[in-house]
Amino acid sequence: GDFANELELAHHLMKIIRVTDDAGKLIVATGDVHHINREDKIFREIIVNQKVPGGGRHPLARNNIKEIPSNHFRTTEEMLEDFKFLENEELIKKIVIDNPNKISDMVEIIEVIIDTGGIPFSPRVKSDDGKSYLDCPRVVTDLVYTKAKDWYGDNLPYNIEERIATELYGDIVLKSVKDKLSSENLSDDEMVKRSFANLHEVILKGFDAVKDLVRSYIKRNSEESLSDDDLEKELNKKLGGIIGGGFDPIYLIAQRLVKHSNDEGYLVGSRGSVGSSFVATMMGITEVNPLPAHYRCSKCKVSIFNDDDGNPLGSNYSSGFDLPDKMCPNCNILLLKDGQDMPFATFLGFNADKVPDIDLNFSDLNQASAHAYTKVLFGEDNVYRAGTIGTVAEKTAFGFVKGWAEEHQKELRTAEVERLAMGCTGVKRTTGQHPGGIVVIPDYMDVYDFTPFQFPAEDATAEWRTTHFDYHAIDQDVLKLDILGHSDPTQLRLIQLQSGTDIMKVPLDDKETMSIFTSTKALGVTTEQIMCNTGTLGIPEFGTAFTIKLVEDTKPTTFAELIKISGLSHGTDVWLGNAQELIKNNIVPFKDTIGCRDDIMVYLMYNGLEPIKAFKIMEFVRKGKASKDPETWKGHVKTMQDANIPEWFIDSCAKIKYMFPKAHAAAYVISAFRIAWYKVHMPVYFYASWYSSKATDVDVEAMIKGYNAIKQKILEIQAKGYEATNKENGQAESLKVALEATARGIKFLNVDLYKSEATVWTVGSDNEIYPPFNAIDGLGDTVAKNIVREREINRFLSIEDVQVRGKVSKTLIDKMVEMGILEGLPNSNQLSLF
Repeated sequence: GDFANELELAHHLMKIIRVTDDAGKLIVATGDVHHINREDKIFREIIVNQKVPGGGRHPLARNNIKEIPSNHFRTTEEMLEDFKFLENEELIKKIVIDNPNKISDMVEIIEVIIDTGGIPFSPRVKSDDGKSYLDCPRVVTDLVYTKAKDWYGDNLPYNIEERIATELYGDIVLKSVKDKLSSENLSDDEMVKRSFANLHEVILKGFDAVKDLVRSYIKRNSEESLSDDDLEKELNKKLGGIIGGGFDPIYLIAQRLVKHSNDEGYLVGSRGSVGSSFVATMMGITEVNPLPAHYRCSKCKVSIFNDDDGNPLGSNYSSGFDLPDKMCPNCNILLLKDGQDMPFATFLGFNADKVPDIDLNFSDLNQASAHAYTKVLFGEDNVYRAGTIGTVAEKTAFGFVKGWAEEHQKELRTAEVERLAMGCTGVKRTTGQHPGGIVVIPDYMDVYDFTPFQFPAEDATAEWRTTHFDYHAIDQDVLKLDILGHSDPTQLRLIQLQSGTDIMKVPLDDKETMSIFTSTKALGVTTEQIMCNTGTLGIPEFGTAFTIKLVEDTKPTTFAELIKISGLSHGTDVWLGNAQELIKNNIVPFKDTIGCRDDIMVYLMYNGLEPIKAFKIMEFVRKGKASKDPETWKGHVKTMQDANIPEWFIDSCAKIKYMFPKAHAAAYVISAFRIAWYKVHMPVYFYASWYSSKATDVDVEAMIKGYNAIKQKILEIQAKGYEATNKENGQAESLKVALEATARGIKFLNVDLYKSEATVWTVGSDNEIYPPFNAIDGLGDTVAKNIVREREINRFLSIEDVQVRGKVSKTLIDKMVEMGILEGLPNSNQLSLF
């Protein structure tokens, strides 16, 4: 509380000290430190001056407090000086020096964050019955080989056998198999045949059989006798990969989450580099196939990786979807085309020794269900929402300083404002939840081994608990699942529901769909009509002003080039001032430029560089190290020059600051291409689903009026330039899509009291779309759902009935009357007898 004066405060402090002493407890003097140096107090003054997150003001931000105390880190001398008011030197020394030292001596050194060497504790995965546990290595192996057999036949091609073995255990298994056979006098052909047969057999037998094989290899090749402990240490060093590295539970968790969502009718998109893992493809975690471009037959299972001259198809096609059509030589049916050519090393490292980070995009309609399913997999007490700590951002700090200066009537130069803002940037303000992060505590350990937890808003009945520590602090100890919500799977789900078609059957080599990236002809409109030079408005990855310009400049005609564009748009210094200049100056065609990190490794390997060297150069470049570490870069340049790598390629690598993984780009483009197919071939479903899942702000009244009204509104917003509000800019974006739709003959009907849904735009006919109730300006989701729920109970009798039962405000009722939505309804339920 407040005190009348310093004397009263000192009296109360003496009382606290006396009572504590009488109770036989230790009492210490502390500094309540908020900043290191005395001169840093001004930063705290600025922070204290702001509103507290969640509302209210800081206790020190009162009108009667003219100056806050300095809570800097005091020296011992300063502490002794500041407690002189106690007027007892022995007591002051006791609470400032003696007692703190006593407590320090009593405290044990404890490891708050366990040092795991970067490998998190693996959770055990439960079966769907919630009781038994899955044998992860066995289940992973069976899933992979079952799908591989279904796609590529009983006798898997050698390159696939080797890829699976390397991903599961590293290259040691094939090496051990060959070493064991080396004592037999086999021809080269027989050696290859026996090696892969034995490799297949030992991996299918399971993890124990693999370990026995590798132990034998180590014993045979060790120069000295090894103890059992030394043998096991050497075994752990040799084994890598998914199962060998102990990462199989992570893969299996991802597989089960994806399958759960698929079973509920939703697609799941992969993020990051997980698409570089063929094992992930075979397990159904990602639909991106990382093998080089190839054909395969759905009937006889034959696969073709080389052209008629024996050259790898991948040397000319970086995406299998671009291969020309080809008939199966055995079945005379069209072969399937697949493969995006991505080395596994981009995901798990060259020796398969990196911890896999599997990020997945779930439909935002299904994200909560996916989160809840983790409780089935691990048990309710073993999953927590990942906690975050919110800090003051740079721009926010700048605003804080300006506000503080204005309130205190101080005129500051811009340089001083920037200096003060720097001191406020990064200050912790609040805790929160990661939008998709779920932290998994192994059931053989306790949550308190890693972190305390808290309830959101102190609600002990809340569905989820949150880790108190920021998840970055414990990310090397426990597994964090990124179960993120995304609008692309939602849009595809809505298309599938409304059209009754199977989105998985969209041909990813459709020529008409590909044509919209260079022309609007397939849409049946001109560029002038839709005010856009491409047909990609509303297509994910290709519909923003920046990417539309990128598409215009590059004129893509292949799927591989679409992936490259996605990589370029997400990278830093990969397009602007780099690939853009190479194309403009006719130094190299667009298809040969670097777009994604994998392009570097694949290009270097196809040009004769050893895989390990190609990998190291890719890793160095993708992190932007060429400009940060010029000495090491000189060595990489010499390596490339010795391999006759062209100078344009080396110069391009030198400029790069950050690169996007090709697997991530490929997953996004596959999803985008499916959506684009519906835009071309079944447009009404594309536009309805786009407005349901993507549009942020709509001007439904202009849309209902048609093409001319829409165009007029777009021009009005554009004329405002930078003075246009965020809402108007959002409306302009959605109106451009509406302009294109109406130019193609699609009509946006008025909101209908009995046919419109609450939040979803629905298809009325092949060229008609009903807007939902929440498209009306100011009408929220809750009221929209109220109206739909009430109309299903009973038809509305009057405008008053709509207002009362739907809980609709008078302002919104007036808007609905003005729009003609309530036409034909009387004002009230009362009957007039005269």
